[in-house]
Amino acid sequence: MQQDQNIPDAFTSSSSSSSSSSSSWAYEAGTLIEKGSIVLSRVESELGCHDLRQPYFHKCAVLVLEHNEDSTRGIILNRPSNLVCSDADIVLLEETDDEFAIVPSNPSTEPNPDNVWPMTFGGDIGGLFSDEPMIMALHSLSTSALAKACSDEILPNLWVTSHSGARSLIAAGEATCDKFFSFYGFSLWEQGMLQREVDRGSWYIVSMDSKSVLESLKNLRDENHPQGAGLHCWDDWTKRIGKHKEERVEESRGAFSDLMLKEWCQEMLCVADENDDDDDSNFDMFEALNDADFAPTPGSLVQATSDPTTYMLFDQLFHKSTMLLLKEEDDFSLGLILNLPTIEAYSHTLPDGTSIDIPIRYGGPLGHDNDDDDDLDDDGSAIDMEGANHIIWLHSNQQLRDIKVGQPISAQSPIWTCSQIQALNAMDTGLVQANNFLAVKGYVLWEKEMGMGGILGQLVAGDMNQVNADCIENIWSVLGSQPTLKCLDDVDSIFDTTNDAWELGQILENGNDAGNDETMIKEPSRCVHGTNVTLPEFADEALRKWIEIFLLDNRKYVPF
Repeated sequence: MQQDQNIPDAFTSSSSSSSSSSSSWAYEAGTLIEKGSIVLSRVESELGCHDLRQPYFHKCAVLVLEHNEDSTRGIILNRPSNLVCSDADIVLLEETDDEFAIVPSNPSTEPNPDNVWPMTFGGDIGGLFSDEPMIMALHSLSTSALAKACSDEILPNLWVTSHSGARSLIAAGEATCDKFFSFYGFSLWEQGMLQREVDRGSWYIVSMDSKSVLESLKNLRDENHPQGAGLHCWDDWTKRIGKHKEERVEESRGAFSDLMLKEWCQEMLCVADENDDDDDSNFDMFEALNDADFAPTPGSLVQATSDPTTYMLFDQLFHKSTMLLLKEEDDFSLGLILNLPTIEAYSHTLPDGTSIDIPIRYGGPLGHDNDDDDDLDDDGSAIDMEGANHIIWLHSNQQLRDIKVGQPISAQSPIWTCSQIQALNAMDTGLVQANNFLAVKGYVLWEKEMGMGGILGQLVAGDMNQVNADCIENIWSVLGSQPTLKCLDDVDSIFDTTNDAWELGQILENGNDAGNDETMIKEPSRCVHGTNVTLPEFADEALRKWIEIFLLDNRKYVPF
């Protein structure tokens, strides 16, 4: 379904920075943030972390509700959902101490099942399922004394109240549901954070009349297309302030960040129909773990599921990953990602003068800093801690195993750990070449609850598959061919070898080819909304972007 481009003429009229009598106006207002500002996200010159971590901030419009020396609080205006709640639904989540509005004790605000509230995503704090949910409503009931008493004026003729305040006005006969625009959650920036983002060029500060704001909200509600992500609203507002022809804006249309936002809205803001079949709704993890008739052992390889949606929106580093289970304890599983070479390399000169660079691989988000080592045993026995920055050296070579270079991770595994000195000696003496070794820094920790979960929980949930031991030799050979990440061209090379290793491992213990098992892929034919980009293609591109941001650009990745 294509985006609806039918926007009222009054809303798309040219902006005016000089005429306060105009019924509809908008203009860029410098860099000063204040209550009532519209903070409009800019298309930045390079892909930002938020495109993968917080895509809802891409091309968003935030109404500032509060700005002081301590923080800035606002709601995203252009992220409509298809969620419609009744009074009874929301009363269960009702806030008890709302700083945005003082709710009068009378009239009665008993829930009325006839009241329905289309909901808009306002931000990632105080959502419907948080410990302290926050639901707010915008309105323009400026002639009502009761409305003023339970509301806070944000702009002339634009007010915000709590949901209970809105119900009070309806109960008093001064409004109906359609006079309110309801938002769940809000966005919060700590002291000076948003101002720094404005100063670096991440946001426009826009002044706009309340009529334009309300008309835009009405159009979004009437269209009821969350998958469109409110992009045409952002397009129109950038046009009103004269920024729509900027080169980066033109280049961004339909590009990766737009698609990531659309897919996030599809997944997070489109609530499934009650009649839709949902096999996951009856899934009991504890029961499934107790019934599992297999258990991975240290030294096993596991890989990401063939479902492209599993890591498409979150934790893209695990998409098509190949991981080594290094340690299994009562309260955690510890593993290493093997397929992500970084910009770091261990340089070594062989006795004949030949220089070699061994890629240092990104094993996971933990273990890069000394503070992370608290997750290991006190004696460091989870891994070989020898070497700078705790690089872990691995091999899967029969000749090296025969002469006891290192030690096996477990009796059943062909993968051994060794010290840095052992690895270099083997290369110096010509026993093996450098590509027989994988050097890894960092690790992944899967915690367990009551002894349950860990990597087994990932396997039972279908997020990971265990690799057949017969595949390990071929996978190791492919991974050993990966280059150090030096430039953008290397990203595709690393992805291609990551994909090759992953495909080699998609033979499960029972002989089925997981990569071709359509029952393991959710909606294989679906495309990102309004495009011909399939979900498997898009998930692959999301991994490429993750490599570009967090490995090539060397930014720190912190799991949610």
